[in-house]
Amino acid sequence: MSEVFCNILRTNTCSVDYFRNENESSTKIAFVFCPMMNRILDGNAFGGEFLINHGYDVVSIKVTNDDWFQGLPEQLFNDIETLLVERNYDERIGYGASMGGYAAIAFSRKLKLDRAVCFSPQFAIDQSFDTRWQPYASLVEWRYRIELDQINPKTRITVLFDPYNPDIEHVKRICEVCVNVALIALPYAGHPVTHFLSEMGLLKIIAQSVLDDGDLGEFRRRMRVEKKRSPTYQFTLSAQALARGHLAAAHNIMLGLIKNSGDRPDYHWHTSNILSAMGRADEAIAAAQKALALDPQNDNLANHLEMIRQRHGNGNVLIATEM
Repeated sequence: MSEVFCNILRTNTCSVDYFRNENESSTKIAFVFCPMMNRILDGNAFGGEFLINHGYDVVSIKVTNDDWFQGLPEQLFNDIETLLVERNYDERIGYGASMGGYAAIAFSRKLKLDRAVCFSPQFAIDQSFDTRWQPYASLVEWRYRIELDQINPKTRITVLFDPYNPDIEHVKRICEVCVNVALIALPYAGHPVTHFLSEMGLLKIIAQSVLDDGDLGEFRRRMRVEKKRSPTYQFTLSAQALARGHLAAAHNIMLGLIKNSGDRPDYHWHTSNILSAMGRADEAIAAAQKALALDPQNDNLANHLEMIRQRHGNGNVLIATEM
């Protein structure tokens, strides 16, 4: 485990740490941004250790208040530059997933990034084209955006994403603003795609291939073989089947997933949606009850169960799109 060389910024909700590779002559620096829902300020996580082992020094930027890094002070970027200038790094990269991917692009100019590796990056979470994160977006005072005057047009951006996920709308908008974007589509990988890749043991392999500008042929061959073992892939495939009206297929996938991967609240929540759409009211209620029993403090699951009970009996088919 790498040790902090120095702490650049520390508050109650933010930590920016500088980690140096054991190779004192490292010529590469990675800026690693945490994803949303992070609650840890210490350590070199979210790909940081992998990058250290890959020959990079790392600046790890972590927040615990889900503010999408809007609280980072402008002075921080001057402090980072002052600290790093003597090293004269040949390559600077940004690295992150979801909120972290957003930040790698949004701060590409301030950090003078040569490239950014972004897993399921979001473009903006406070706009009408995607309302998944609206409860978080409404609490944020926005000042850093993925906009022409804030990004580095020379940054080479690699985006790994699920084209069947709402993330596709973010990817489209990123491509409209950023001119140097390479896309790697991972169908049915869900959000963020890092879960899917980790389940198959392919996250480090694809990241290394991207960083080295390597051939993705071996990665794609292994993904074709391994993807059916991924619970994320199976879950997302079932969700797509439900959305397209293939109810029996969606249900069969979930039966297999629960059998092979165990009980999880989201599995039973999704199964209740399928059974509701199939008109199997008693089974839909039972599945919703199972989901709530597994996570009894989850108000969304409690509301979902109540809606199933109230609406299904009146002949209304309920398909909840968010848990």
